[in-house]
Amino acid sequence: MNDDAVSGIIGEMLLLCIVVVLAAVLSANINSLMPEFRDVPHATFMGKSGQNFTIIHEGGEPVPLRDLRIIIDNGTVTSCDFNGNPFCRLNDTNNNNCWDFGEVLEIYGSGDRVKITIAHREKVLCRIFFGW
Repeated sequence: MNDDAVSGIIGEMLLLCIVVVLAAVLSANINSLMPEFRDVPHATFMGKSGQNFTIIHEGGEPVPLRDLRIIIDNGTVTSCDFNGNPFCRLNDTNNNNCWDFGEVLEIYGSGDRVKITIAHREKVLCRIFFGW
């Protein structure tokens, strides 16, 4: 019996195993370098102006307060961070530290032309313009 071809097949199988192991190690390392995907909530808001500015969460997903920034631009830029800020107050009716459907944000201030930006840590959710 002729056994000359067996060593060639074993050699190719070993090379194939080495390539598969190297591909697995490389893909595991590349996966650890990829940025983490963070889900950005989708929500709609409506603004009303009167003595103060009122913004209502009209629908969509809840927005966690820890990820939320409210930027008020009425000639001077002010930020609202929900840590005892005197410029704004969120009526968090269920005390879950999220801005949920139907909850109201009151922003105390005035101005002829005011731009309020509602931003998540990852992107801007909404811009509301008053007096433009």
